[in-house]
Amino acid sequence: MVGCTTMSTPSPLSTMRARLDTMTDEMWFYCLNHHEVEPPGRCPPEDRLGPYPDRETAARALEIARERTEAADRYDEEWDG
Repeated sequence: MVGCTTMSTPSPLSTMRARLDTMTDEMWFYCLNHHEVEPPGRCPPEDRLGPYPDRETAARALEIARERTEAADRYDEEWDG
């Protein structure tokens, strides 16, 4: 294929998709307005992060978002060369 290259690291999006594929039926969210973990349906989707597989992971939502942003930034830097 023209223009295709082999990437040394998986993209952040593929990593996120893999995590969603392994999630259980239990879902938890982190509300950005209330700064707390909540089950589905409490706050509108635009005000929360998730879903996460358990309460403990949802409680780390801001840390996880920061890690994913840093990983995406590194990926972009590698891509740009």
